[in-house]
Amino acid sequence: MSRLPLALGLLVFASNPEAARGDSSMAVTRIPLSARQQACGGAYGSYDVLGVVENPASLATQRRMIEVNAADQYLFSSGENVLGLGVGWMNGSADTGAWGVAVVAAQVFTASFNEVDELGNATGRRVSPVGRRFDLATAYQRSSVAVGASMGTAAESYGSLPDDAGKGPSGVQLAVGTLASFDRWSAGAAVQFRGLGGPAGIPGVVSAGGSVEEAGLRFNASMLAPLAGPAGPAVLAGFRWPVSDSFDLQGAYNASFATGVAASLGGSVRIGFSVRSTRVGMDYTLVVPLSSGLGMTHLITLGWSFGNRRSSPQASPPVPSPAESASPNP
Repeated sequence: MSRLPLALGLLVFASNPEAARGDSSMAVTRIPLSARQQACGGAYGSYDVLGVVENPASLATQRRMIEVNAADQYLFSSGENVLGLGVGWMNGSADTGAWGVAVVAAQVFTASFNEVDELGNATGRRVSPVGRRFDLATAYQRSSVAVGASMGTAAESYGSLPDDAGKGPSGVQLAVGTLASFDRWSAGAAVQFRGLGGPAGIPGVVSAGGSVEEAGLRFNASMLAPLAGPAGPAVLAGFRWPVSDSFDLQGAYNASFATGVAASLGGSVRIGFSVRSTRVGMDYTLVVPLSSGLGMTHLITLGWSFGNRRSSPQASPPVPSPAESASPNP
């Protein structure tokens, strides 16, 4: 059973190389959940409550009081499935100070397989890897600057196996982030510290990114790098094109690197679209690996929003139009 944490970690790492920079185990903590952000180039170009796991300060750009997002991902021709759910609450005005909280939960299902021993012989037992994570984030915004912090837990299990062999590693992690957001551009950075939980703990990473609006397009880029280990940074860059008030097209390119290796270890192309109204939206992203032969990944996100952010019972910001909802950066 000693190989199981590595096996699950490698499955997750292979499906999203940029999501597991650092230790191969506990890679469930690095799976990106937002279909829209994966298609347009990162968490700084378009708000999604599922993206607060990358930078908790991004919660400040939530337009309405309550945002709910549900995500589903199909990898390896449905050999691996990722489910995510995020709920965010943000209230107040940037002029007088605004704050909010968000909760994100995710679960990874990997297709079960027959266990083998060190010699490759079947043991007659079936292994069913599952990874789970849970994050609680909070953010505060004043003027155009926001800060945020989050605490997360993650755990892996491998099914009902004797002698507690199905119990995998677990860990707790803290993260802090900041974000500056203006009319035409935004930029931010976050540190997710290496989690508690021993040698199989949650890997620590630092991330940074930004976006700029030019010629009717929103160009986005982000980088994620491990705090330790042989893995190098991963870069994601792309754009979002608001074709109409309710329809966006996105495209992005991802490249992953290793320490001491000049060339990219592998890349992928992402294309997607978003259909949005004032209160309801859907995002779809297709991830096509360029060299690994792992097969395509499908990401789908459904979103709902409710209420208006208020700074006081007597005053509230105007209700966003569908166009503003499609371009959620303040």
